[in-house]
Amino acid sequence: MFVGVSGVGKTELAKKLAKNIYPGSDSLIKLDMSEYSEGFGVSKLLGSPAGYVGYKESNHFTDKLKMNPYCVILFDEIDKAHPDVTRLLLQMLDNGEITDSAGRKISLKHAIIVLTTTVGAEQAHNAQIGFGSSQMNSSKKEKRLRESLKEYFSPELINRLNKICLFDKLSTNSLAKIAQLEIDQLNKRLKKYNTKINNETDVLKWLISQLPDKNNNARETRSFVRQQIETLIADIIVNKKIKNSYELKKLANKLKVQ
Repeated sequence: MFVGVSGVGKTELAKKLAKNIYPGSDSLIKLDMSEYSEGFGVSKLLGSPAGYVGYKESNHFTDKLKMNPYCVILFDEIDKAHPDVTRLLLQMLDNGEITDSAGRKISLKHAIIVLTTTVGAEQAHNAQIGFGSSQMNSSKKEKRLRESLKEYFSPELINRLNKICLFDKLSTNSLAKIAQLEIDQLNKRLKKYNTKINNETDVLKWLISQLPDKNNNARETRSFVRQQIETLIADIIVNKKIKNSYELKKLANKLKVQ
C-alpha cells in the first residue's frame, strides 16, 4: 500500500514499476476506485452473475488478468471503493487468486498488487513533528501508520499487506527536478523549430516558490511550469523570432526567456 497526500507520485511509481519489472504495453492494470463506490462494483470487476444482464459477456478486468498474468494491478484511491469491493481484495491478497462470475479461478501468483490512498498520510506526517521525531525509525513509523489505517480499513486487509510505504511530501529540490523534466519534454517538442530552452536550477526553485497554492504538489507544479514557460515560448514562435537557444531567467521578479 502506497500512502501519501495527493500528488506525491504514488500512481506514477506504480506505473514505473510495471514498466521496469514487466516491460510491455499491457503490464499495468489500473482501476480507479472512485468508479467502484457502489455495491455493484463487484460485478464490474468479476462480471455479471448467471441470470443477470451481461452474463457471459467479456469482462475488462478478468480478461486482462488472463491475458497478462505478469502485471502490476493498481487499485488507485482504494479508500473510495465500496466495502464489498474492498472485501474482494482479501481473497486476492490471501490466496493469490480470484474467482470470476462463472466460477473460474484466475491466478495472481505473478502479479504485484498495489493500493494507493491518502488516508492516514497527514496524521503520519504530523506524528513525526516534535521532540524525538528524528529518532523514529521506519519500523516504528510503519507500525504507527498501520494503526492509523486500521481506523478506516479492516484489520484483515491491513494484515494481508506485505508493506506499507509512506510517501514524504515533496521538497523544493524534488519539485525543481519535476520542473526540469517538464522543460526537457518541452525541448523535445521544440526540436522541430530548431531551438531549445536552457535554465539554471535556481530559476526553477524561484518559479516553484510562485505556485499559488503552496501545496508541494507534483501535478500543480507540472501544470504551472508548463503554462508559464509555454506561454513565453509560444509568443516567440508566433512572432517568428526564433534563435538556436534561449535562457530562462528571472528579471524584475518575472520569468523571461532571452
